[in-house]
Amino acid sequence: MRRIAGFLLPILLAATAPLYAHAAPRADADSVFTFAVADQPEIAAPDGTTATLAARISGLPGKPQFVVVPGGITAHGLATEYQGAADLQKQLSTSGVALYAVPGPSDVSPFALGKEAFTRQFSKRYQSFDVQQSHFVLLDSSVALRPEGHLDKAQLDWLDKDLKKVKPEAPILIFLFHSVTKDTPTTRPLDNDYDLMVRLKSRNVCAIFAGDTGKDMLWYSNGIPTIGGASARAGSLLQVTVTPLLITVERVTPASPKPVKVVSIPASLRVKGSVMRVIWDDPDNPFLERRRPAATLSPRAVADNPDHEVGEYRVDSGDWKPMVKDRRDIWTDAFNTRPLSIGVHSADVRLTTSAGVASQEELIFEVERDGKEETRRWAIDLPDAVYASPVRDAESVYVPCTDGKLYALNIATGKKRWVFPGKSPFHASAAVADNLVYAASIDGTLYAVEAASGHVKWHYDSEAPAYSAPIVSKGTVIYASGRQLIAVEPESGNRRWAVALPGGTATDIVVADGRVLAVTTTGLLIASDAASGAERWRYPISATPAISALSTPAVSGSRVYISGADGSLHCVDLVNGLSKWMRAAQNAGDRATGSPAIGAGLVLTAGRTQGNLYAFDALTGEPRWQKATGQPIAGGIKVLENGRSAAVMGLRGHCLVFSTISGERQWGYELGPGNIYSTPDFDGNVLYTATVAGDIQAINGPGVQKP
Repeated sequence: MRRIAGFLLPILLAATAPLYAHAAPRADADSVFTFAVADQPEIAAPDGTTATLAARISGLPGKPQFVVVPGGITAHGLATEYQGAADLQKQLSTSGVALYAVPGPSDVSPFALGKEAFTRQFSKRYQSFDVQQSHFVLLDSSVALRPEGHLDKAQLDWLDKDLKKVKPEAPILIFLFHSVTKDTPTTRPLDNDYDLMVRLKSRNVCAIFAGDTGKDMLWYSNGIPTIGGASARAGSLLQVTVTPLLITVERVTPASPKPVKVVSIPASLRVKGSVMRVIWDDPDNPFLERRRPAATLSPRAVADNPDHEVGEYRVDSGDWKPMVKDRRDIWTDAFNTRPLSIGVHSADVRLTTSAGVASQEELIFEVERDGKEETRRWAIDLPDAVYASPVRDAESVYVPCTDGKLYALNIATGKKRWVFPGKSPFHASAAVADNLVYAASIDGTLYAVEAASGHVKWHYDSEAPAYSAPIVSKGTVIYASGRQLIAVEPESGNRRWAVALPGGTATDIVVADGRVLAVTTTGLLIASDAASGAERWRYPISATPAISALSTPAVSGSRVYISGADGSLHCVDLVNGLSKWMRAAQNAGDRATGSPAIGAGLVLTAGRTQGNLYAFDALTGEPRWQKATGQPIAGGIKVLENGRSAAVMGLRGHCLVFSTISGERQWGYELGPGNIYSTPDFDGNVLYTATVAGDIQAINGPGVQKP
């Protein structure tokens, strides 16, 4: 489980880091340089638009040395679009302008099958470099196949080492796609932006450039100017001039070719600003009915007047509430935990100085009450992000991780039974059958691992990324790799057949009645023969490519149910692929694009934006009920075998067990901050969960005792 934040109060009160001034460097014409920022050019093909963009960048008044694209260099991550990016790079180089880029969601879409295409084109997904005395840090906040952002542990560890090498007075400029610090925990684009901001504290970070705003914006992230721009595809560019004294950001558009100043930033902080420190001003006890967040500025800058500070906090995504400063010079307040659901929550604390500089940090806390309510059975932190859904057998819970390892955890205690090291990260869930665990990594390798020992029995290499879980059916293991469906023998790992899958798939495949069902990135539901791979039928889910659809088919009897990228729900005949009925999206603002599930004669779907649950009659498609969960839902729905109860996890950690018949809540649990893309495993008593933060937890239902 994510570590519960907390520090000893005496340490906070005694923190007295000295204030000091940097010597002002002399302005030298040789140390002045200019660079450009191009937000979301979204190159669609190698055509005239790349030449126009290259000419506009190289023709900026400041004659930039290089340009940074903070995400969205391609429109969909297609090979032709990356060829357009290569053409842009070549055209710029003829003018002496270097091109740097980090991936955004459009670059790592299902069309690109993740980050592979970007890595082939640009080699590095994140990096740093120095120009004159300035240090540039380019971060990859993208999540393969998903719109939200996350900075994985490997990258944060790299950032720690990178920043240690930078001189204290060196100006630092940060570039990433997802915005930081301007949204609530439920809606923030980057789920762990606090993990980034704490690393930037007390460093000479002059600016953060975010590529996701889609419009011209300037805000301050803990006092750091944070800049977002309109799309470079529409002609908007940023020109940044760096001198030893000042960093000037200007905007240039086709309508206003003369640069317009956005902000001027001191390149060297002559005096350190105030430093915010936060704690819990009470014992770290989950059974407390009242909690007391506390914060102070220590050290406080000489120019900041303590009588004109403002302290505020909010719990989860609630409203900001005022804090009161006590005689210890600490801002504090108390709130009641009784109205909060069981589990892990966050408290954001914000202090604003007399100069109007706001700093914000996050405190994590836990709420428990008694054994009659739901409790955490066990929890374990894995070293890196988990996108896969946990799967279990009688002995273990199996979790593939992006650290390249497959973990078998004791189902009763969560302790590691064994760890199998693969050759590359795992994104897809595992499959368990006949005492073997099958897992496919993003380098396309399918592993068969003995469930008892963790020893590899065989592996099959396809050399194309695998983002969907393998499936076992009638003595055959089938998985999707790149733009192929591949079937192998479970005993030997020898290939039985391999067939082309148009566009490939980024979702799990399903086998039913001798047919393999796969949803392609080209918007098709394709049924292939499980014995030979021969295509039986194809059904067009939508007229446009299903870029945003990450839906796995659900099968009941002779019917297949699938969600479209537009939120529509389709019922298709399993035998011939003909439509039985189709329902348009129930809520245009909450498209149910995820995987449907079947229970109690109903088809269940979940909204990707608002997180509503929807139920339809499985035979007719008529709506039956709709319920709000309060969080977007990016994973699937797990229905019990009896079909009367189901579990789902919200994107931001809200777990819900509900009645499939009525949609009414039966019980729930909060996993805390951190994106969730997986489907929980659920046996009716215990809920098994996994998050992008690497938290794997088993949650007991009400009244279920720990073993």
